[in-house]
Amino acid sequence: MTDEGEIKNSKLKIQNAERKGAIRRRLAYVAAVSFLWFGTHLVCITIDGFSAKAGKADVAVILGNKVEDDGRPSPMLQGRLDAGIKVYRAGLTKTLVTSGWPEPNGYKEAEVMRDYLVAQGVPAADIVVDNAGRNTFCTAQNTLKLLRERGWKSVLIVSDFSHLSRCKLAYRRFGMSELFTAH
Repeated sequence: MTDEGEIKNSKLKIQNAERKGAIRRRLAYVAAVSFLWFGTHLVCITIDGFSAKAGKADVAVILGNKVEDDGRPSPMLQGRLDAGIKVYRAGLTKTLVTSGWPEPNGYKEAEVMRDYLVAQGVPAADIVVDNAGRNTFCTAQNTLKLLRERGWKSVLIVSDFSHLSRCKLAYRRFGMSELFTAH
């Protein structure tokens, strides 16, 4: 190989190394920014969720979650229901709304939720069932209809702490400002 060929080879090796280094730096930058973005949001959602402010409201809406194949509420759903019972028994609301969607296993979340509440001593007359609560957005939209129909003004949202920020965002999107939260 000639000197000229060796020089060309050396230049190519240097260029390849520089490209690889630049790619690694870009990937490290993207990873760092992604980590910071995710971490910041996680911290904000956690702080917001644990800063739940329960207050007296016309209605408490308990958002649905998974129903087990045997028809029992999943542990997360049971936690939401127990929190709803707690605010009901504390006198923060006279009406509970159970909101959910039919599960693939054939159970309707909102009805399973109602049955659980009734089994825990909440009168069925104090429970409104919303079987069209497919997601947080739909539940907020359905709640707005109930507020208008029944003349309610305030809502106490009951969910788990990590879900409350999204819930408040959805409810505020529909113009509801008198919101309280519990988990």
